[in-house]
Amino acid sequence: MDFEGVPEVPECGMSNFEPDQLAIASLVGAEVVQVPSTASLQDVAARMNEDGISAVGVGDETLVGVITERDIVRAVAIGSDPLTPAIELAETNLFWTDPESTVAEVAEEMMTRWIRHVFVGQPGNLVGIVSMRDLLVAYVDIAPV
Repeated sequence: MDFEGVPEVPECGMSNFEPDQLAIASLVGAEVVQVPSTASLQDVAARMNEDGISAVGVGDETLVGVITERDIVRAVAIGSDPLTPAIELAETNLFWTDPESTVAEVAEEMMTRWIRHVFVGQPGNLVGIVSMRDLLVAYVDIAPV
């Protein structure tokens, strides 16, 4: 195949890492965006669009839930009122993992539980969120060529 003119993918800087040895905390990126539980679905969607993110935390002081792009799409599909408070749509059964859990352990949990976002830390002490995309980037970066 000819890939002339296709831009190169930037390196993620994790060459030679072993997913069963690297702590999941090393994949945590930017600070988690959190919206108040009273924020409307419309406000949540606008915030996600502005920040270019696929999920936001929901809660007033501490994180109590998450809303993802899929949740917004489902809400629109069933005709939910755009002014519905975020807490009514938020998933509140969050999966938390210890920052020292390995990338491999977390990837396995995400596949087993069919979840796309893992919360690193513990309730009241959020370190960050790791998404399936974050794991994919890590695994692609280490894949043998």
